[in-house]
Amino acid sequence: SAILVSEPAGSGFDLGRARGRHLAFVATGTAIAPVHAGIEHALGTDVAALALSLDLGLRSPGHLASGSDLDRQRARGLEVHLHYSEPAADGSVVGTLAHEALLARLTERGLVKDTFVVAVGQPAMVKELRARLVALGGEAADVVSNY
Repeated sequence: SAILVSEPAGSGFDLGRARGRHLAFVATGTAIAPVHAGIEHALGTDVAALALSLDLGLRSPGHLASGSDLDRQRARGLEVHLHYSEPAADGSVVGTLAHEALLARLTERGLVKDTFVVAVGQPAMVKELRARLVALGGEAADVVSNY
């Protein structure tokens, strides 16, 4: 069968603003694919971030398609947090949202202003993450996305 394959989309992630700061990646579901590329770049070059973390939102442990990659990246210094959630019948969410967990951790650790975030996933998640980071004292420009 024939399949349509396109060129890579987007302009990549400029990680220069992460120098000397915490570099946090946030992804949901299949958005882990472009995030893996950013993580590999950060681990393999002189990005000079103080620390690297990943908050990955999934429906269930069975939806984790990249466990061996995460194990390898964790061994190289990536702090990994997996979060599980799904929509309820009433439209609410049951479980933990990745961006909310990241914001809570940054607040608890006093890192809101010292963190650069690469967020890939649903546009509403990225928009909410950016707005809440700003409300906590961070900068809107400190959240980059794939669109």
